[in-house]
Amino acid sequence: MQKLYRVMEWLEPSQAAHYLELLTDTAIEVEHILQACIAMRLTAYVDCGLVKGEEEGSDLTVLSGGIQRLRHPEGLTREKLEPIEDGGNHEEVIFAYRPKVAGPAWIFPADDSGTTLLESVNWMVTTGPKHYQVMFKPADIEGLAAEMNKEDQRKPLDTAPKPSHLLIIAAMLELLLEPVERPRGKRNQAAIIDMITEKYDFRGLGKRTIENIYSEANQAINEAKKEKS
Repeated sequence: MQKLYRVMEWLEPSQAAHYLELLTDTAIEVEHILQACIAMRLTAYVDCGLVKGEEEGSDLTVLSGGIQRLRHPEGLTREKLEPIEDGGNHEEVIFAYRPKVAGPAWIFPADDSGTTLLESVNWMVTTGPKHYQVMFKPADIEGLAAEMNKEDQRKPLDTAPKPSHLLIIAAMLELLLEPVERPRGKRNQAAIIDMITEKYDFRGLGKRTIENIYSEANQAINEAKKEKS
């Protein structure tokens, strides 16, 4: 997924969270993406389409040129969409209410002397939908990841295992020590992950986190086998 995210033009909030998690080896949720926007550490965008608004500091009418950069994140809210199919997951999205944006747009003078297309206009949406779904550039997620990883490098080296790693070891031990009523069939990694997530509802034992840790573990054991051979 990491390679796919890198070449995508735009990322939805859940995709942005997953990409940042892969790049930083840190559990990331959509709420964290929202907080990064509010703290002005991550730039968000909205596709306004063709809607009218008002230029900031004047009474000029503005017609949107499409995708705009969000300038003020205070109106952002996180919501869950209903699944398309029964039993599906609720997709988490971030909405901007009556966003204040900047980007290419047409300006309509008050005297109706003709329109002008400008590359960047600071304006506020006043017509059309009240809420616009937020999206992100992969490059901006990569930039935030670089900042986070740089901060980690400044911290003293901590060799203690992460809580999520210890929880996975404990969960697997309990599963191995359970009485066997009938012979167990062959289990793959996905089945083991499902068993852990179904039985243990602990923070740090989400499916995505376990998959990332197992991926690192598989890579480590493969490298150890190569060194031994």
